[in-house]
Amino acid sequence: GYWAPGFIEGPQNWHFFPAYGWAVARLSLPFGGPPAAPAVGVAFSLFCMVIGLLVVRQLARDMHIPDLLVVALLLAYPSSFFLNAVYTESMVLASTAIALLAARRRKLWVAGLAAAVATLTRGPGILLLLPIGIIWLDGMRTRPRPWLAAIPLTLPIAALGLLMVIIGNTTGDPLAFVHDLPSWNRSSALPWETLAGALRRPFADVHPSTWYLTPVDTAAALLGLATSAYLIWRRQFALGVYGLALVALPLSSGLVAAINRYTLVNIPMFLVLASITGRREWLRTSVLIGFATLLGLETALFAVGVHSID
Repeated sequence: GYWAPGFIEGPQNWHFFPAYGWAVARLSLPFGGPPAAPAVGVAFSLFCMVIGLLVVRQLARDMHIPDLLVVALLLAYPSSFFLNAVYTESMVLASTAIALLAARRRKLWVAGLAAAVATLTRGPGILLLLPIGIIWLDGMRTRPRPWLAAIPLTLPIAALGLLMVIIGNTTGDPLAFVHDLPSWNRSSALPWETLAGALRRPFADVHPSTWYLTPVDTAAALLGLATSAYLIWRRQFALGVYGLALVALPLSSGLVAAINRYTLVNIPMFLVLASITGRREWLRTSVLIGFATLLGLETALFAVGVHSID
């Protein structure tokens, strides 16, 4: 999805987790193999998107939040065009939504399995251990053998461990997907330092040769942090802590670039937005119009080949 095959060499490859690519490759075989992969990838992404949206809608219903509004906000979000592209967003959205809904309903085996799929699709999937773990801890007093109920939590850990073994055997470095960050112009940093730097110089990287939309990424980070703080304030600790971790992790890379894309799968953020705007028509309309306007801009930039927005 970034460049032509063979362009990316060395450690950059190991930043990409295998589940989505593996699924598209296997599904492409009956249709002619690699030449069919782009079309099959779009179809697979659309399928995952529909599953993800249906599960997100059910999660919103369970929480008594306007369910169709959550879906509308997610589809209008500035980076939602990735959901029908040959990228991992749809698969991450579907597996994350299933994990969160299953955990809320105390179906921890389903939650753990979905979290394992999310982990194999993109590294931050391992963060689903936070909401699942918090829900498990909350139910410890009512379970006769609570430690047995913790076994599903090992599934995403085992998935990441298996992947590290494979990468280690291939590259000699089981953490190659972490150590390759410099090849993507990223480095370790404290999340608040990254955010403070972006706020001090909001237009530092915005120029015609790169089209970095730093103000949009900064706003997405602030929105993710604000909605996470709201959830924690409302004592929705599982979703609040998870949403906070989803924003803090990319901020720890030293750049706000692409946070607009990463927050696309921040389901807690959309649940909060729907809960707050659902009671105020003017606010709901303003947010949807703002999202849709930026979506049109970013879709146009992506369509003409400006990939730095991803």
